[in-house]
Amino acid sequence: DTRVAEAQHPDSPIFKAGDEGTKTSPRAKSFKYLRRSFRRSSSEPSKADKDPTPKSPARGDHDSWPDPADSEAVVWYTSACQTYSQSKDQLNLSRSMQGLGDAYYARSDYSKAEESYTQSRDISSSIGYERGVAQATRGLGDVHLARHEYTRAENAYRRARGVFHTLEDPSGFARCAKGLGDVCQIHARYATASKHYVEAQEAFSQMGDQLGRARASKGLGEVHYLQGEHAEAKRLYSKARTTFSQLGDKLAYAQTVKRLAELHYADGDTMQSQKLYIEARDAFSRLGDQLGFAQSLMRLGDLQWVQGKDSTAKESYKQARDIFSKINDPNGHAETVRAIEACEREDQESGGSKGGSVGFGKWMNLVTRTPTQAKESSP
Repeated sequence: DTRVAEAQHPDSPIFKAGDEGTKTSPRAKSFKYLRRSFRRSSSEPSKADKDPTPKSPARGDHDSWPDPADSEAVVWYTSACQTYSQSKDQLNLSRSMQGLGDAYYARSDYSKAEESYTQSRDISSSIGYERGVAQATRGLGDVHLARHEYTRAENAYRRARGVFHTLEDPSGFARCAKGLGDVCQIHARYATASKHYVEAQEAFSQMGDQLGRARASKGLGEVHYLQGEHAEAKRLYSKARTTFSQLGDKLAYAQTVKRLAELHYADGDTMQSQKLYIEARDAFSRLGDQLGFAQSLMRLGDLQWVQGKDSTAKESYKQARDIFSKINDPNGHAETVRAIEACEREDQESGGSKGGSVGFGKWMNLVTRTPTQAKESSP
């Protein structure tokens, strides 16, 4: 199929669109690639290039297409899949299925995302569209990672990375390297995780993708943090935080600020830690991220308690406890309940006066806690 060959050629508009796809929000990367892949080539258009998809409010100008997180994206891609299926345009059908998978993934509907990615992969394979196979396989890796199916995620990322390497696709290669870094980090294979994150950093840098590089740097910072290398972790987090702020990745920004707060707290810098936790709390609040908001509140309660502000600490703990209960987070709920009980027990034992030993014990417990013991706010 000449259109498949054209799509896979490095100089083609479709290929270049794929390279640019990582410069958007984490869940919109693939959507941006797909959006651009529908644009007409300057060469002679085939029947599929004439874009038979029915016009709808979601169609119109390319820049007005819905974000993958919106329900409109699912509606639009479902319609596109039906149209390309009827016209037997397998190439655009595979791309539409990929887009549908991205839209479902953005909504955390992982079962439907997996189904769409699998169909896209199989269609691409049937027409020899290797790039489509790799993109769908990488999407499956993202789904497996989100569902904590780490072995399956690693296998998918490795397969896709191999194809992207063969096709000399730095965008796909970088994203797979980042995914492999995440998997290895979770399994405490820190040396391998660092290697993958550095590969991702270099590939993103070559493309001029600052946001992708920042995400890889954030992952590398996590590896240094988990190994107790706080100075390097702070450096990487701080640099990533600046990029996230400049480019508008609000969730990654909030998560990075929270990690910096934890680092400063572990190093005994309570003033800076409190400032950063407040910044993280407010950032999560603006996003409507209740888990990140509750976690930041709980840590502010820890700081307030150590500082002898028991009544303020209890209010923070209670607010966090109620949110953990609402979002069905048993670990967070249990920890805040224990913290409230500890506050009340200290009040009873001290008769309302401040005793330092309990607060110090709380301090020592918190500074030795690793980030892996708390569920992270959703990526």
